[in-house]
Amino acid sequence: MDPNVNKDIQKIIAKKSILLVIVVLGIALISGVSLFGKFSSQMANYQNLIKQKLEKIDVIASYEASKEKVDKFKSSLAKPLTQDSLFNKLADFANQNNISIINLSPGQQTDHEDYGSTSFLMTIKAANFKDLVSFFYSIESSPYAMKVQSWSTKLDNSTDFINCDIDIVAVQIK
Repeated sequence: MDPNVNKDIQKIIAKKSILLVIVVLGIALISGVSLFGKFSSQMANYQNLIKQKLEKIDVIASYEASKEKVDKFKSSLAKPLTQDSLFNKLADFANQNNISIINLSPGQQTDHEDYGSTSFLMTIKAANFKDLVSFFYSIESSPYAMKVQSWSTKLDNSTDFINCDIDIVAVQIK
């Protein structure tokens, strides 16, 4: 080692106040680096938390927008009819399409959280197949969410009328 450096070190050691300042500055520097490391890791944790919260906010906003669209869709649907009103509506469709109703009775009812359904069993008489198909079309194209679940026909040879048994399901959105 250079003898001048040794003399400088010995002068510093001789002046204890300078040595104390250097030691304190060293400790402060090490503490600062340590605290900065902890602070930066905490900052990264907080940034991750903020990112997660923002993602949750986006999900909530998306849910609310979807719920608004569903509510708007539900409000655009025709209001559900009572069972008597549905009977009357089916009778109207039958009259419009030259169909004679022989029998109309309620079938099975189901109730779910968002909707309910009711089936109707009908026996009808039609003069021709065109009237029968028009009747089915009237039911299924109505704004009341009805559909022909099943049907079977039989030709009455004595009158040339078509007898038909129909199972109709009506869905009511809640």
